[in-house]
Amino acid sequence: ANTYATAISACTKHTQLLLPWKRALLLFDEYLRSGLPDDLRVYWSAVCVCPRGPWRWAIAMLDSMHQLTLDPGAKQYTSVVVACCF
Repeated sequence: ANTYATAISACTKHTQLLLPWKRALLLFDEYLRSGLPDDLRVYWSAVCVCPRGPWRWAIAMLDSMHQLTLDPGAKQYTSVVVACCF
């Protein structure tokens, strides 16, 4: 899970990628299909790319975190609010 979180986060730092948030979402989808256990770090990494992409997706991710009882904290909520501001 840590590898996926790192790879997703890297998408936000590589501005030469065309629409880096799309690549991040593809990696997140791959993570979901991998069968690895749910991990707050991976979900949070995916939420952090949302200011560069669809803000509604950030809200859906927060909802998913709650449904999976991943217990999002202040950092995760802040990331969703930031995503909604763009």
